[in-house]
Amino acid sequence: MTIKEKIEKIKNKIDSKNKNEILVFYSIFIWDIYLNRMNSIFQSIGRIIFNICRSLISKNERNNERYEGAFFSFLARDGDFGIIYPIVKKFDENKRKNIYFITKDCYMNHENKLLELKNTKIIIFNKAKNRLNLKEVIIILKKTYKNYNILKKLDKDIKKFKYNYLHREITNRITSTGINKRYPNIKYFFSLGAPIVKLIANNRKVFAIQHGFFYKIELNYPWFYKFNTDIAYVFGNKNLELSLMYKETEIIPMGNPFYDSIFIENLNNVKEKKRINICFFSSLQGRNYLEKEIFEFLIEISETLKNDIFLTIKLHPNETEEIYKKYKKKLGDETIIINGKVTIQEIIEKQDICISIDSTACMEALIYNKIVCQFLNEKNQNYIERQEFAKKIRDSKEMINFILKIKNNEKFQNRILKFEKMILEKYYLKNLGNSSQKIYENVLSQLLKMEEKENVK
Repeated sequence: MTIKEKIEKIKNKIDSKNKNEILVFYSIFIWDIYLNRMNSIFQSIGRIIFNICRSLISKNERNNERYEGAFFSFLARDGDFGIIYPIVKKFDENKRKNIYFITKDCYMNHENKLLELKNTKIIIFNKAKNRLNLKEVIIILKKTYKNYNILKKLDKDIKKFKYNYLHREITNRITSTGINKRYPNIKYFFSLGAPIVKLIANNRKVFAIQHGFFYKIELNYPWFYKFNTDIAYVFGNKNLELSLMYKETEIIPMGNPFYDSIFIENLNNVKEKKRINICFFSSLQGRNYLEKEIFEFLIEISETLKNDIFLTIKLHPNETEEIYKKYKKKLGDETIIINGKVTIQEIIEKQDICISIDSTACMEALIYNKIVCQFLNEKNQNYIERQEFAKKIRDSKEMINFILKIKNNEKFQNRILKFEKMILEKYYLKNLGNSSQKIYENVLSQLLKMEEKENVK
């Protein structure tokens, strides 16, 4: 059962005036299950006690300054900080006063960029102390147990992972209550759609932006529900299909701000190369059923074209190298497996052809004028949604023939690139090179509407 199916099932059974708040906590919990982030009972109880004690002894000061908005980045990678930061910078350049909540990891990895912000207050989550009094803690505990008792009757996993659930809700309530006490004067909130942001915002406007492909076949992202997001910015027109799933949320195609800084027009030419560079962008997490086929596919290509290609495998941030180690010998000594701090851009720039199951990296590769392919065979085509901008590859034989044709035919290569980029920009990615500006303008127009409604009241 997908996350969306679970939420729909629970949503229709909850009978409470705090229904939306309960759904936010439930979505946080099932997302952790999906990512296999369950702690032991002792770990969960220990963290509950630690967070409560820390909140009671922490020292902080109330900040009564007025901020237009609060932006959030939880991960330093391109699919999080790389998307949010360009929007923050656009507001900062226009002298709009905002807060940017980030993790220590974001700060350590992007300190120089953050120092460029002159009108934005930077708050590092890890260092923030959320001071609460005993009365507030007791209220949090009562509300948490009330929600737990409602949900445990509707989903057996809640009861099974009781202390994981309690830990998540108590911790998130402490964080949201603490931030609201310290920064009460914020008009709106902006993130990738993290539920914790909605908890902080309460009834204030929440903007969210797409950070990966959202597929209707197996939708596992709860972020665009109305209980979590008011306005959702998506990459392109194709994502308007999400309106059928999230009927109450306003969905607007705006593009990906991260791509504003990599918008280029140089053409890639592989004709003169003796060996061309090929990268497989992995995304096998949660797809063990594809493991054997994927490696048979890669091994056959590597063995057949060992004198014609250099093969690189880029692991997804949620993957480890363990899955690949048992295949390393068959893949050959020259196959490189990358997992770590090398950016996708550094990898893509060196490639000629990029392959994936459904990674957003191939969208980025196409912007860099690289040929992109999607491995879509009979076994996975009913579970993986088609990327219409990518060449569909069913098996290793087809991939090998395609590689050789690209390598030896410059006109064919350029024709493929031109067609793929046309599909990309028409359906998958609006405002290429100008997304941050368009989002900035739209947020301001939404704020103006908010002010007009308040004046009418």
